[in-house]
Amino acid sequence: MRRFVFESRDARLEASVNELVSEELQSFVWPCGLLMSCYFMHNKAVFKDKVILEIGAGVGLPSIVAGKLGASKCIITDRADEEKVITNIKKNISDNELDKVCAAFPVNWGHNIVEDLAKITEETHVIDYLIGSDVFYTTEAFDEILLTYAALLKTNPSMIFYTTYQQRSVNRSIVPYLDQFNLQATLIPIPQFLHPCHQDGVVQLIQSTSDGSTASKLLDIHTFDDIYMIKIVPKII
Repeated sequence: MRRFVFESRDARLEASVNELVSEELQSFVWPCGLLMSCYFMHNKAVFKDKVILEIGAGVGLPSIVAGKLGASKCIITDRADEEKVITNIKKNISDNELDKVCAAFPVNWGHNIVEDLAKITEETHVIDYLIGSDVFYTTEAFDEILLTYAALLKTNPSMIFYTTYQQRSVNRSIVPYLDQFNLQATLIPIPQFLHPCHQDGVVQLIQSTSDGSTASKLLDIHTFDDIYMIKIVPKII
């Protein structure tokens, strides 16, 4: 288990998650998930009493942070063929005492997501925010991710898509794909939500050691080099 401590000028929050070691490492806390969690921490009023849908959640850390900050509902999803991942997310929800706020479901992204969500969730929710950290990992997934957002917009026209994107190659970009779906993206500069005073301690990681004690480590702002916080919305016609 890994325990993270997030701090802002007026609040402090702890979140614990279990990770899974697998070939694809989808259930691992990557820097993109940490950056999105930091954004939520420093903009908690924006997400209070809102409904959030997370795709490609992995361990579900951003949704768990949002749930602790006052989101009314967090629907946490990952691939339908990864039962162990969903089981792990459910454990993370329970470990953080968020069973009344967060729920985990096996859902594949794509044009059928609206119907798939309706089949497995007991309630119908107007979704305020779609979130996905490091979901634009391979170009093969770009179309499906944006198609997911476009499909959800039909029933949630005011929904905003927040994502964190790691620049792994200068030869690829999501911009051409945005144009296909009549979407536009805005880069949210990190200094807007991580003040320079946090440079030496953006996130605190607390881990158990082999002898049963704990050790803490401060993750600085350079943890997020080449990672971008992005807001995606429909183009205004």
